[in-house]
Amino acid sequence: WLEAVLALPQAERPTLARARVLALAGRLDYFLANYEAARAALEESVALCRTLDSKQALAYALCALGMLLHVQGDNMASSQLLAESEALCRTHNFIWELSLVLAMLSFIAWKQGDLEQAKAYTGECLILAWELGDTFHIAEALSTLSSIAGRLGDLEQTKVLAQEALAMARELGDKSLMAATLQNLGYLAALQRDLPLAVALVQESLTLFRELGDKLLITVALHSIGYAAWLQGDMALAAAAHQEGLSLSEEMEDESHVGLHLIGLAAVSSAEGRYRQAARLLGAAETRFDVNANMNELERADYERVVQRLQVTLGEKDFATAKAEGRRMSPQEALTTPEDILLEPLPPTIEAPAAAHPAGLTEREAQVLRLVAQGLTNAEIADQLIVSIHTVNAHMRSIFNKLDVTSRSAATRFAIEQNLL
Repeated sequence: WLEAVLALPQAERPTLARARVLALAGRLDYFLANYEAARAALEESVALCRTLDSKQALAYALCALGMLLHVQGDNMASSQLLAESEALCRTHNFIWELSLVLAMLSFIAWKQGDLEQAKAYTGECLILAWELGDTFHIAEALSTLSSIAGRLGDLEQTKVLAQEALAMARELGDKSLMAATLQNLGYLAALQRDLPLAVALVQESLTLFRELGDKLLITVALHSIGYAAWLQGDMALAAAAHQEGLSLSEEMEDESHVGLHLIGLAAVSSAEGRYRQAARLLGAAETRFDVNANMNELERADYERVVQRLQVTLGEKDFATAKAEGRRMSPQEALTTPEDILLEPLPPTIEAPAAAHPAGLTEREAQVLRLVAQGLTNAEIADQLIVSIHTVNAHMRSIFNKLDVTSRSAATRFAIEQNLL
């Protein structure tokens, strides 16, 4: 309907109504990742607002155009437009528009790794939303603060804020907010190793994001699914999620999320024995994503275990060489360059004396069982023992057969009863 309004003959006149409709059309195209159309509409809106000297409409259009230019990589122009918009809002007390500018500035600060600044901007957004009585923006700010708390490692605050935001979102019936808070709760569940719950929550959020066509948040949800699936040892799901996330991120020219999905694919490659490819992918990711600034410390610990495993498996020199190769590669080159180290075969096991471990367990099987009893996933066991996920899966099948059990909890109970811990 926005296109229909803009196509009307009288809409060609330089009116405030046309300026506002152009700004709305530009925002819609931005959310649909139609960046060229969005830029044309927003630039025209800004020009009209300047001609008409409509400061409030100009503040909104500048904010929207500033965010678009940031996504397109023109950070200098973006900063100038957002600063002008913020100044107009503060000077003329445009509270609603100011809350939008602060939300944009929070997003940019987050992407740049300044989480404390992002938290400060969002906190001010929340205060303004309460002042306006704007339930939607209250819930949105709570959801954003939940995401920031998760990245800062405050898991309890993440859960409290996300649950409060989800309750408000359900009351409003807003799919976008419901999806965002479900994603936050799913990521939290992954960090806390409640992996079935994590996948279920994020899958629900992903369904909603797909309905809304929000490509940016689809890539966020795909990362969370890929991460949780990798922790579960479901490499097929993890690879599919990260591959789709990588493709979407490249389409949007979002280098930060390109890097994040490359890290996820590197973890999958490492688990499946493609060690040099994994190192190349980490190199390609390093030029796009700052792990220390932008990754939650718990997820970063998982990342560091992957790095350590590759260093041990390849050797420090070969790891550094492969990683340097990756830095010079495009994502697709890093993914498709032939692997010159074969998938690790199941190593022969040296059986311990029959009396050494109950149920005929080998030394390695007993070691794996101890780690299972400590709550580690197959992927974590593989990283700790510096073997492939396939090796751990084979050990698990053998352990279950020897103990005549079908679940990890039953195997854990056996380990406790036999004093194997």
